[in-house]
Amino acid sequence: MVLQCIADVEERALLHSANCNYPPRQLPGRELLPGVGLVVARIIHFLPALIDGSVAAVYSTARPPIRYEEVGMYHILWFGTGRFGSPMVSRLVESGFAVHLPRSGHGTESSAALVEAGAHWWSGGAVDLYGLCLPRTADVVQTMDNYPPGAGVEVLDFSTGDPRQASSLLSAAQARGAGYMDCPVSGSAAHGRNGNLTMWIGSERSSASEPGRQTIDALSQRQFWMGRVGAGFSAKLVNQVIHILNVAAIGEGLKLAEALDLPRDELIESLRHASSTSAMLDRFGAAIAAHDHTAHFRLELAAKDIEYASNILKSFSGVQTSYIDLLRDDLNTALSRGEGDANFTTFIDN
Repeated sequence: MVLQCIADVEERALLHSANCNYPPRQLPGRELLPGVGLVVARIIHFLPALIDGSVAAVYSTARPPIRYEEVGMYHILWFGTGRFGSPMVSRLVESGFAVHLPRSGHGTESSAALVEAGAHWWSGGAVDLYGLCLPRTADVVQTMDNYPPGAGVEVLDFSTGDPRQASSLLSAAQARGAGYMDCPVSGSAAHGRNGNLTMWIGSERSSASEPGRQTIDALSQRQFWMGRVGAGFSAKLVNQVIHILNVAAIGEGLKLAEALDLPRDELIESLRHASSTSAMLDRFGAAIAAHDHTAHFRLELAAKDIEYASNILKSFSGVQTSYIDLLRDDLNTALSRGEGDANFTTFIDN
């Protein structure tokens, strides 16, 4: 029965991989250990799903590292090892990429631990790729000025950036003989560590270099190739407006629930099965009700994203907005209270 369950899990995982346009990959234990050893390795890998009874849980929580025969050829200079960048680096190291880190810059306090885990301090040598996961487009511009990419390097910008500046970033890279793609991500730090991110790429897959495609495949479970530079950033901003406004709606609803003295846990569980359900309710509903704003995504970054979106909308004549302006004001009010490092949900306590 256990072996049949393992076979079912592998079959579903491989089918899912094919449907999502992933390259073929070797599952743990396959062709690594003969006979009983192979079975043991596979049981160990799929044990979490066997314990909780969920076949789907295996690939919804973690994808095995995508390892390529020649991936050691690909060297990435990575900038930004903060809350999201650090687990993404871990994922790439585990997948066999040679990831190099500068000794200064954003998030370098976690870089030493990443080097101990298999990354490398950059010594100035040539690389195939740049990976950037930085707070703001201004940080990306400064980084590319301080560390100009060489000819043939492809710059993968995983930051949530300003789409109005994407063309300038592409031009700056092309002037040096390099390439540039905006490829912002959505998900949690765990998704980054397990290769389950959702990614919007401002290009066509056929236009990306082989190292670039393999890097994107290793990090993302779902890829949406948006066709042109800046479209990745644009799609991410649409996502940010929708999901942060969703959190605002959850906060308002739970204020009503608190005023009416409804049983908190019972209510939130009921909402998960009603028309009000959402990913944000599942992830943050209970914490919002408990006024727990432990940081997952900093309010400072959410305010930056909404500011980008608001300014873009204001640049189009005849476009009327209301909720996004209220949201921007609420986020800025929380920032003025010094809550920039708290979880972005803190603004609903205004």
